[in-house]
Amino acid sequence: MSDTLLIVDDDPAIITGLQALLEGDWEVRTAMNGRDARAAFAAFSPDVALLDDNLPDVSGLELLHDLKMYSEAVAVIMMSGQGPSTGWSSRCASARRRSCRNRSTTTRSHSHWRK
Repeated sequence: MSDTLLIVDDDPAIITGLQALLEGDWEVRTAMNGRDARAAFAAFSPDVALLDDNLPDVSGLELLHDLKMYSEAVAVIMMSGQGPSTGWSSRCASARRRSCRNRSTTTRSHSHWRK
């Protein structure tokens, strides 16, 4: 039995490209809006969901919340054709900067201990 994947994007070219890339290794289903994604998710129970952040009827973050309410175990990868100025991308970038800053502080501390 193969792993299952739900691709949610309103751009048919993105869906077609991802399907072509992944169908040999994954059982793939697709949806082009939040309504269809919720229905497919409930019927299909995928292992992984690829979600567009900007769908015509719902934000990607709202859909992420809904899918996680169905199953906390599903792995979700958010996709966006927008630059880092979108709300969630900016928050993620900010979190990564803080994480990197904390790691470099920890690395300096550990280097000091070895001397």
